[in-house]
This record gives sequence, structure tokens and C-alpha cells, in this order.
Amino acid sequence: MVEAPAAPAPMRALVERALLQVPEGRVTTYGDIARALGDIRAARAVGEILSTNAMPEAVPCHRVVMADGSLGGYAFGGQEAKARRLAGEGVLVHEGRVEPLEAVAVHDFDVRPLFGAFAARQERLASQVTTDALDRPPKVAVGLDAAYEKGDARAFAAAVAVDLTTMEEFATAVVEFAPPVPYVPGYLAFRELPGIVAAARKLPADARRRAVIVTDGQGILHPRRCGLASMAGLELQLPALGTAKGKLLGKVGVRARRFGAFDARRIRVDGEWRGFELTAPPKKNALYVSPGTGMSVDDAGRLAARLTEPGAPSPLPVVLADALVRRARAEAA
Repeated sequence: MVEAPAAPAPMRALVERALLQVPEGRVTTYGDIARALGDIRAARAVGEILSTNAMPEAVPCHRVVMADGSLGGYAFGGQEAKARRLAGEGVLVHEGRVEPLEAVAVHDFDVRPLFGAFAARQERLASQVTTDALDRPPKVAVGLDAAYEKGDARAFAAAVAVDLTTMEEFATAVVEFAPPVPYVPGYLAFRELPGIVAAARKLPADARRRAVIVTDGQGILHPRRCGLASMAGLELQLPALGTAKGKLLGKVGVRARRFGAFDARRIRVDGEWRGFELTAPPKKNALYVSPGTGMSVDDAGRLAARLTEPGAPSPLPVVLADALVRRARAEAA
């Protein structure tokens, strides 16, 4: 049985809890808070959360600076206001930097390592991912995508079912959801999964019969071999194809195979063949393809090439889901 998606503690609450542990006269860095949350790559997300701090007097976001001591941004008056507040608390700021940073820096926090828990969950789920060849050709491809309002105030997810014989859409669904966390590389699934799974489940039964799901996110071409497509496929108990516009890891081979209009170059991670880089003339766009679960790497490459028009940013079902979810966001504005 697939582990059900947990409702994670809101990241904002954890960031605020960490910040309340920085006393007057001390500072910390975005990276230190991110490390306490379990992954340094969350540093930018920490900054995004603090830029929308609703209680700057109670939650002292002016006490967070860059790793080199430079002040960074401050939504409540800019760097000059940030420098004045820090100086008023006894922190020396010289030419836009806290000096010496180590004398006043707080590095350790008593907070739940949220992204560490996320990574552990992906590692557990990776053992459930299968990459055997498809038993039979799918009849339907369900594209899934999400869109967000600024500041994550609202989010929307869409599912579009495409008949693989006619290549025409025949069922759609849209949901509104609350993204649990901002975007952090390697953890897209924890941001989008609640929405895209809910949208897929709203589709009629015939749209999910003999279906494969297609996501704008990685499958096994992921640091923990379990990206958005893998987690969505396991949750929905459907074969899943991961397609992404960027590569998180792996070495692209030199020799190419031909899948329809595309050159397909194998991507290996530590010697394991995990996916393909698909390119077509004029080779402006590359698509990074891997199985999420329930199909082989070869299946993933061939299916992605079949579903994608040369020059398009994503396979057709994802392009349609992207257009639908953007319309839903615009209509709700």
C-alpha cells in the first residue's frame, strides 16, 4: 500500500519558530534556517516566506542576513531600514554587512527538519517504484499541472485526459488547493502532489482506465530516484511518465537514438540508465524524460516522443493541462 500524503507542518510556521530563537543583538542566515529545515536548497524559499512576513515586529525578519554577512532584502524599508534596526540592537553593520558575522551568528535551531523528513519519505517510496516494461499499451494519457498565485495565496491544479488514438482531449478537471511548501529543487512533489492528485481523481472513470499519467516534473531522474511523477503514479496506482525542462542530475550520453522526430540520448546516474534527453531541430528545447513508475526507461522515452510536438515545451497532455490551469487561475483573480 502506498504511503498516503502527509499534511506537513506549514513551512512558514517552522521558519518563524526558528527566527524567534534569534535574540536581540544576534543574527542568522537564510542558509542556516534552511539547514535546520533539512536542506540548504530551501534558503531561497526561506527568503520568500520572510518577504511576506505579516508581523515584522513580532517575527524579527530583519535578523536574517546573507551567508557572507551582507544584509540581503528587507520588505519593510529596504537595506537602510534593516541596517538601522540591527544597529539599534547592537549589531555592527559596516558598508552593508554585519561584521564580524561569526561573533553574532546563530547557527542552530530547535525546529523540525521538514525537508529531511520529505527526503526520507522519497527514499522509502523509491523502493516501490517499478521500471518493468508496460504490460500493454495505454489508451489514455492524463496530463497534470499546477499554477500558483503570487505568494502562494492560492493554487490550482488541472488534469486533462487525451485519447491516445485520436490525440484529442475528452475529459478535464480543475481543483483549488493550498500548496504546503514553496518550490525547493528536488521537492516539487511536496508542493504539487495534493493538487494534481485531487484533480486526477476528479476525472471520470473512463479517463483513468488504461491510463498513463504525464507530469511536468521528474520521475526516477531525481536525486532520490523518486520525483513528482513517481510519487503521483504510486499514489494514483497508475503508470507515470516524468518530463521536465531541466535536469537535476546525471550525465547525458553522446550517441543518440531516434524516437520519431527526436534524438534521444541516454542519461546515466552512477552508471544506471535512468532517462533520456530528447531534442529535435532546431534543438532550442530539451526535454528530460524518465519513468515515474510502472514503465521502463525505453517506454518513457518513446511515449514522451510520441506525445510531444518538436519545439513544444512539454508533451501535449501537459501543455493542455498547463493552459487549462492558467485559465482557471486568471478566472479566479
